[in-house]
Amino acid sequence: MLDDQLRQKIIEIYPTEIKQSKSLLLFENIPSKKLNKATKNYAKIGNDETVIILFDETVFGSAKLGFLLTSKRLYRKNTLERADSVEIDEIIGLSLDTFSPTYPEIHVEARLKTLVIKAVVGKDNIETKFSFLKNTIELLQGKKLAAVGDTIGENAATTIDNVPQQTRNCISCGAPGQSNKCEYCGSALQ
Repeated sequence: MLDDQLRQKIIEIYPTEIKQSKSLLLFENIPSKKLNKATKNYAKIGNDETVIILFDETVFGSAKLGFLLTSKRLYRKNTLERADSVEIDEIIGLSLDTFSPTYPEIHVEARLKTLVIKAVVGKDNIETKFSFLKNTIELLQGKKLAAVGDTIGENAATTIDNVPQQTRNCISCGAPGQSNKCEYCGSALQ
């Protein structure tokens, strides 16, 4: 569940330029019909989850594609891909890939996988939507996320404070880390 103070902070950072958007909806502004389609098609939310954001990535507004952010998980479904999700606490960084201006992507880096959210229909104001998603996840986690997509040379990731850190991967599970041992399975990092 989400406490009132955190809920209010999320509402305060909701960007003015996307408040009129029909593709990015917040809390009770999410029509029940859209929420039902999203939960039926890709977001199997639990009773202990509060729905925060719905990003509708469909042409006609059915919400069968896109992402749904709850207090516990980020769910996503892209065209011709299977639905996937990640726990909020597992997210370590986000990046926005605008290499293809017709199909920008939001990359959600988690400890053991990467979710890619494709913005085809809802690509208007994608930078603002990306920032809002990132800021909302940071509020939920209570910490700043790494700007994973910005690299300085090979195997170097830039943190939110632009301080380069050496990124290494676990030889067993592939999780990224900065120490000598994986914080998840205890194996060595390479």
